Amino acid sequence: MDYEKEWPEYYDEPAAQEQIEEITPTASAMYELAERYKALRDEKKKAEDYLKQVTSEKDKAEKQLFELMLQTETENFTRKGTRFSMSVKTRASTKASCKDDLFAALRAHGYGDLVVETVNANSLTSLVKELKEANDQEVPEWIANVVNLYDQSSVSVTKSTRKS
Repeated sequence: MDYEKEWPEYYDEPAAQEQIEEITPTASAMYELAERYKALRDEKKKAEDYLKQVTSEKDKAEKQLFELMLQTETENFTRKGTRFSMSVKTRASTKASCKDDLFAALRAHGYGDLVVETVNANSLTSLVKELKEANDQEVPEWIANVVNLYDQSSVSVTKSTRKS
């Protein structure tokens, strides 16, 4: 048996390529797709890295804008057809060590329908907002002890019909 002819990939890569292309006319298409796939995979990685950078810069600019609007006591303004408004939202999430206590507290106070293996963060946030509104903007102790509360500052951006 002539191994060099039977298994050219072990002896000569271009010959192996020719032999594969003789065996199946789709081999070159497969190689082209493999190269395209690799290039797209690499491009995706670059895009993800770029997106992380842009997101970081956007978050930094938003924080700086919020702080400046706060310092100048500017709740909102319009610039080049875009309205910028300050917004602060109270968010709630379960404290890791208090999950069972939170579930028990929610059930004890008639909010057991929020408990489904986990508590939906948006539903919990809405509940805390409702409780604050009903309690002179104070979070009741029974829930304050079992959730993390924090304010999320942001600037909303919407189209405006007014130009400035």
